[in-house]
Parts: sequence; C-alpha cells; structure tokens
Amino acid sequence: MNQEIDRDATERRADDVRRHLGDVLGALDRRGHDMMDVKVQIRQHVGILAAVAGTVAVALALGIVAGIRQLAWRPASRGRQRLYALQRAWRHPERIARSSPRGPALLEIGRKVFVSIATWAATSLIRYGARRLGAVPR
Repeated sequence: MNQEIDRDATERRADDVRRHLGDVLGALDRRGHDMMDVKVQIRQHVGILAAVAGTVAVALALGIVAGIRQLAWRPASRGRQRLYALQRAWRHPERIARSSPRGPALLEIGRKVFVSIATWAATSLIRYGARRLGAVPR
C-alpha cells in the first residue's frame, strides 16, 4: 500500500514536471517566433524606431537647410564671381586668394561641430537599437 502511494505521488510529480517542461518549451518557441516576426518587433520597439526616424528626419532637414544656405552664399553667376575676384584683387593685391565659399570661418567651424555631434547621436541611437534587437553582440 505504501509503495502504491509513493508510485502515485511519483507519477503525479513526473506529470507536473512534464507539464512545466512543455510550458517552458512552448514559451521558448513563442519567443523564437516573436523574435523573427517583424510586426511584433516593430510593436515592441516603436519608441526606438520613432527616435531613429526623428533623427533621420532632423538630419535630412538640416542637410536641406545647409544646402540652401550654401546656395545663398554663392554669387548668382560665374561672371559675378570673376568680377568680385577682380575687385578684391584690385583693392588688396597682397591678399589675392579665394574667400571661403561657405561664409565666415566661425560659421563653418560651428557647422562642422554640429554635423559631427548629430552624426555621433544618430550612430549611438542606431547602435542602441541594434543591440536591443540582438543584431549586434555586446
């Protein structure tokens, strides 16, 4: 009688362990499918995707603004450029050299610093997102 009770208890325990193992394997399988499902990944990481999209949009807008500013600094035609160069050479023959095509030097330095910081921020966000998705090992 005692052996029968032990056998029943052991079988119940084995059934519980099998059921738990089945649940764990099912959860692992579901996680594997979710990891490869693009829609699930987008839903889970919408904040990171929004930050990356925002960064790309800001970088694109800044690129357009920089291009427009660069066009605004340029004289309208080559003839005007040559006339301006002749006038400068006539007024200051000791300083015959091209002026900066993009404007004042401080403005150019500030632009380069800003572009480098924006590039660093975008790269950091992309790396962070890639690590969160498991695409890049740590």
